[in-house]
Amino acid sequence: MAVVSDVGTTARSRARVEITVYAVLVVGALAVSTVVSDTAAGKIRGAVALSAVISAVVAARRSPHVAINPWMCIAAAIGFWSSGYLVGDIVRSSGASPTHWTDALALSGYLSVGIGLTVIARLRTDLPSRTAFLDASVLAIAGAMLIWVVLVTPMAHPADGSLDRFVAAALPLGDGILLACLGWLVLAPGRRSPALSMLGGAIALLLVSDLGRALGLRLGHDWQAASELSTWCAYGLMGAAAIVATRHMRESRDAFVTPVEHNRRLILLGLA
Repeated sequence: MAVVSDVGTTARSRARVEITVYAVLVVGALAVSTVVSDTAAGKIRGAVALSAVISAVVAARRSPHVAINPWMCIAAAIGFWSSGYLVGDIVRSSGASPTHWTDALALSGYLSVGIGLTVIARLRTDLPSRTAFLDASVLAIAGAMLIWVVLVTPMAHPADGSLDRFVAAALPLGDGILLACLGWLVLAPGRRSPALSMLGGAIALLLVSDLGRALGLRLGHDWQAASELSTWCAYGLMGAAAIVATRHMRESRDAFVTPVEHNRRLILLGLA
């Protein structure tokens, strides 16, 4: 029993070291990205997003086998979002205007994270959790309509084409998905795991970043730099949530595995 306890303590200590090292590296990288050139900042932030994607993929490999893996959806969301940002930065650095491909990548990210959180919600089969999900969906619809009326419609131009209007209409739906996810995390009863709480914080940070950027444009202020930094912080926080989830799933798996020392003891008792 003492050996098993020592193994569990060692595993938890190793997990704490992993999350601490990851957090220090992400915070340090994002801090450095604010003082270097735009090209170097894009590469550093891309590395942060890649580390978050890898963390989510590792969590996906350890998660229970379901039809749609929620952590794989979150990894895809981070990949879509970061790719859209980086492609837009590359295009802008060349003197051209970003195309709607970047918007398509962003919308794909919203859909992916929405699917992932929906799967997590469906895994909780209790009635109060489902009721909270429905309440959050209603809240999201109302929030998306409010975003459309307050932030999107006043910024529309008569010269906008059909594709521009479609993208302008679709982006509030992305924020509505974030609102639905955040609402479910807040309204769902029961105790939330640390990983789920961190994921909720990342989604809240993304939502604040999106709304802050849109509000800045509405008021004539340039909040682009602060909005982008908070967005990349949210990606890093998602990666940290994936590491915490991996640790939890690893501990849960080890709890059901009979230790080797216990097997040897049983064999010796059987021989005796």
